[in-house]
Amino acid sequence: MLESSKSTALWVAALLGLAVTVWLLAPVLAPFATAAVLAYVLNPLVNALSRVFGARGRWLAVLVVEVGFLLLVAGLALMVIPILAVEIPLMRDQLPGLINALNAHMQPVLRHYGVKLAVDEAAIKSF
Repeated sequence: MLESSKSTALWVAALLGLAVTVWLLAPVLAPFATAAVLAYVLNPLVNALSRVFGARGRWLAVLVVEVGFLLLVAGLALMVIPILAVEIPLMRDQLPGLINALNAHMQPVLRHYGVKLAVDEAAIKSF
């Protein structure tokens, strides 16, 4: 029984160490994780196109899929950026009113649980 608890403690410590390491390395690992997901998602399309292209093979299929994906991302960005340019100032203007409404709605609940929360409206408006 004692050996089992030592083994469990060792596994918990190892998992905790791994979690801390991944958390600390997250900014470095994020591009690799993104690349792995993209490769996993786009690989079936590359396989299908490589059969279509025949002798030219896989490199042409990869080129077509990557260029198509980049064009898709650029097109989506060109559609979303103008919308965000219009909506962000509107949202920034409405944010103090929304926070005041949320504050008025939540104050009775917070008072019931004994939580004191002061919202600094000037700081929100200056943001």
